[in-house]
Amino acid sequence: MKDLHPGDGKIAEISDAKVALYKHIDGDGYFLNPLCPHMGCLLRFNGAEKSWDCPCHVSRFSFDGKVLNSPAFEDMVAERLEKVS
Repeated sequence: MKDLHPGDGKIAEISDAKVALYKHIDGDGYFLNPLCPHMGCLLRFNGAEKSWDCPCHVSRFSFDGKVLNSPAFEDMVAERLEKVS
């Protein structure tokens, strides 16, 4: 999280597992599974919209995992870390 600027997100590897990381402008960090719950494609961070976008079927999720566009219909579980550096 140290190398993320507020408002940025990325896919990272932690202990050989991929995670989606986002640093909110308030300094809180969020991490979630980087695979779309619809079909399991690897999400990409959209910096302009501050969303996680699926390149396979165009599902979109907010930075904290809420569904914005279908075909995915279930929110993702995001863990929040307060005031990360």
